[in-house]
Amino acid sequence: MNNEKLYKFVEDVLKNNELNRLPEEYGSGIIFSKPLIGIAKGDDPIFKEYNEIIKETYLTPLEFWEKNGLEMNNIKESDIRAVSIVFPYDDVIREKSKNATKFPANIYCVARNFANALIFYVLDKIIAYFKILNKNMLVPLRKILIEKYD
Repeated sequence: MNNEKLYKFVEDVLKNNELNRLPEEYGSGIIFSKPLIGIAKGDDPIFKEYNEIIKETYLTPLEFWEKNGLEMNNIKESDIRAVSIVFPYDDVIREKSKNATKFPANIYCVARNFANALIFYVLDKIIAYFKILNKNMLVPLRKILIEKYD
C-alpha cells in the first residue's frame, strides 16, 4: 500500500465534497481541515497496550481480522495495516466553539450534522479504493454500526 497515495486520495475526497461545506448562512467555509492519517502495522506494540487497558472489548487488528472470517492465507500480524483517520474541524468552527459553555456553538451543531454523513461517505470511498487495489479490509466503525442497528 502506498501511504502517500492513500493520503492524497482521502484529502481529495474530503476537499471536493459538498458535505464538507457549511451552509451559506454560516459562511460556506469548509467543515474539516486537512485530515490526519496514521498507518500502523498490525504488530505495533500499541495494540497490545490497548488490549491491556481496554481488556475484553478490544481486539487487536489480527483478532478483528480472524473474528470476521477473512481468509488468513499465511497472513502474519505484521502484514496487516491499521489506518486511523482524524477529521479535525476547521479553525473557524473551533474558534467559534471556544466560548460556548452551556451548549455547543450553533456553527458546531450545523457542522456536526453534515460531518456524520461526510465521514461515512469518506469511509465508503476508502472501501471502494481498497477494492480497486484488490486489498481485503475491514472498517470497524461501519461493521459495528451495521451489527448494532441491523
